[in-house]
Amino acid sequence: PCPRFVAFFLRSGAMGPRVLGLGLLASAVVGQLEIPKTSAHMSHGTWTFNEVSGTEQFPQYVYKSPQGSHTYTDPMTQSEVTVDYRTCSRFLTVHLVNTLCGSAQVPVEYIEDKRCIPDSHEPTAFMVDILNREMPFPFLADTCIQLSASHYDVDAVAEQQITVAVMDASRKEPIKQGIVTALKWTTTVLAARAAGLLGVPM
Repeated sequence: PCPRFVAFFLRSGAMGPRVLGLGLLASAVVGQLEIPKTSAHMSHGTWTFNEVSGTEQFPQYVYKSPQGSHTYTDPMTQSEVTVDYRTCSRFLTVHLVNTLCGSAQVPVEYIEDKRCIPDSHEPTAFMVDILNREMPFPFLADTCIQLSASHYDVDAVAEQQITVAVMDASRKEPIKQGIVTALKWTTTVLAARAAGLLGVPM
């Protein structure tokens, strides 16, 4: 019952086309890769990249915050800090749709190396971490927020492909409870129409 309210706090932000050296770590899940953190990332969670399977059309990223006790090195003091994240039995997934990762805006290698989505959504991931530590909404007491996003070069496809990407994302796990956009008006309308057909709040 809450995705509309939560999505208000999850406006997509961009760090700009900062090219960072990243490798990919293979996950225990077939077709899944973990995107390593860099010093530019202030969030504590993990982005994973999932290849397409079956009739799916686009690969997908998923961001999850840690659960339980998490220790990290403070970049300012270089000292270790421990924070406690809530342990949740349920997850609310917000799908991020935007036009930030296109070859007309950033090098195509930056997109193909699976760096653009995690970097451009770092501010959003950081905000999700805060909510998953200090959830201020009682109705989400046992629910953690996570993010998802589709992987493709938005400048290499027709504008109408936004609709296809939203429809494709709706068929993937995890189930999407909300959609957030940072688009120009025409593509926002396309995404909104697809969300409306799917019955997913946007």
